[in-house]
Amino acid sequence: MTDYIRVPALFSKIVTDLNTRLVTEYNFLYGPSSEIVETLKDMSKSASQSAIKYPLIALLTDIPEVRGDPAFYAEINASMIIATITRQTYRAAERYSEILVPVLYPIYSEFLNQIILSRYFKVEDVSLIPHTKTDRLNWGHSQLFNDGQGGVDFIDAIELQNLNLKIKNLNCKAEWPLYI
Repeated sequence: MTDYIRVPALFSKIVTDLNTRLVTEYNFLYGPSSEIVETLKDMSKSASQSAIKYPLIALLTDIPEVRGDPAFYAEINASMIIATITRQTYRAAERYSEILVPVLYPIYSEFLNQIILSRYFKVEDVSLIPHTKTDRLNWGHSQLFNDGQGGVDFIDAIELQNLNLKIKNLNCKAEWPLYI
């Protein structure tokens, strides 16, 4: 039987390590955007769950895995969201000065650093991680997180698209607690 790596488990471990590094608890979700929206809505129903919704790091599925190259397990092309709550009244300059620069950019930077430190992927330098970064201002009521009823929360986000990574082959399953 062939062993398979669960891609969401790789990113869950990276976010766990990010939590330790930045001494903060980040909410990690994965799934289709509609499921993430529903999960956030469900979390809003409980005061304790609502308090831990953000900062959010979300892995959007479905994730293509290109297989067949013996040099690595698979090549993936992922999309992710790094988001936090914001104020509806903020203008663009305030969103950058109050949310993106002090809150989201450090998470983004350390998230990429944790990809390197995880050693799950075949990349040696943060500057060599191929991806497209988009700052998303007041995104909670538009685009991805719009549920057709005015969105979920007012959020500012960084969207990562085309996060193209090659998952390494490792011979020892002990090194890969993420096999199924």
